[in-house]
Amino acid sequence: MIRIYENYGKTDIFVVNQEQVKELISKLETRFNKNDLNRFICKEDDMWIAIDNSTADAFVEEYDSLEEAFQYLLFDDEYSLTEIEEKEISNWICNYETKSKICSLIGYNV
Repeated sequence: MIRIYENYGKTDIFVVNQEQVKELISKLETRFNKNDLNRFICKEDDMWIAIDNSTADAFVEEYDSLEEAFQYLLFDDEYSLTEIEEKEISNWICNYETKSKICSLIGYNV
């Protein structure tokens, strides 16, 4: 999970892999639980998949950059990452190999 602290509070974004995205979308089509009312991000090939299920509507969007995906998930068109921040976070997400675990990057301040 990436926890981003902003001026008005915190936002958690859960990092998932491609398999978990498919499982999540399938589950959201039929039923889901409280843990699924979150925001999720996944790197798939050259695209960033952003899933916003914070309102139980399961919006799925694809973006070319991590910054654009974060802007969508944080509801903040002015949110920005430096080149170094984007590279560091992107590498951290892409290098995390997970099956059923959720990974954590807590306290990343912007």
